[in-house]
Amino acid sequence: MLKTLQFKRSLFVVFFCFFLILNTDTASSGNFDTFETRGGAVLYTAYNIWRWPAQSMNCLNYKGGRTFIPAGSEVRGVRVVDPASGDDSVDETDGEGIRFFLVKARRTYFIQYQPKYHTFNSVHDFKDYMFTSTPISERLLPFNELERQAIHQGVIVRGMRKEAVLVCYGRPDERFTEKLDENEWVYHVNRGTKLKIVFQHDLVNNRTQVSHIDELWRGGRAHLASYPESDLVNMTLQAPVASPPPPAADQSSGSVEQKLRTLKNLYNQGLINTEEYERKRQQVLNEL
Repeated sequence: MLKTLQFKRSLFVVFFCFFLILNTDTASSGNFDTFETRGGAVLYTAYNIWRWPAQSMNCLNYKGGRTFIPAGSEVRGVRVVDPASGDDSVDETDGEGIRFFLVKARRTYFIQYQPKYHTFNSVHDFKDYMFTSTPISERLLPFNELERQAIHQGVIVRGMRKEAVLVCYGRPDERFTEKLDENEWVYHVNRGTKLKIVFQHDLVNNRTQVSHIDELWRGGRAHLASYPESDLVNMTLQAPVASPPPPAADQSSGSVEQKLRTLKNLYNQGLINTEEYERKRQQVLNEL
């Protein structure tokens, strides 16, 4: 009888300890799991984000990093971090910025936001620019094959449309390029090296493409090392050839609705500005 009682007590202690261990693990990792991997809606990176060591990744998205997080990567737990908010989970040494969990790498990243570099866009604006709910397969549909390859490789090549450049590089530095309808977009390779992309008829011209490659190769960046320089310089995109409009009989309300939805998605993602959106929208409506 005594041995049976001792056995039951021992069994109870074992189960109790197991319960404590299980709950301790859950408490220590539960917030991480809930916030980082399941928190919020499924989102995707809207453009390639270059990786740098801690404290070096920022909203300017320096292009000299060794590798980049590809556009279309699934992320969770996207949030704005503000040390002044009083949130105990915020590390004040990080400063203001955007934190997100990269699902494939199972790693959390922090992108610094430095107000002195951003005259017009807030950290919340960059959060909206940086992530999208639209899968990359849909966002790449308007682009031709070489534009898709350029985005995948993280390079800018001549003939590339502005919309493709935005998916590849993100938005230009607002201090030098206030509006996306300008013909010169300024980016940064690193803190000391700027990169200017010049457009002609909304297409990247040849001179800019060669200058871009030279600039990055002088830095000896590893993320380009696997692509021969000659291949990059000679990768030429042909300007899209406008196809003749289909006969009026073939036009349907469904196709017009689809075009309007596509235009709205491009506008919401910041790929076209208000003027471009209104102009294209009116063109579509004129087809009715």
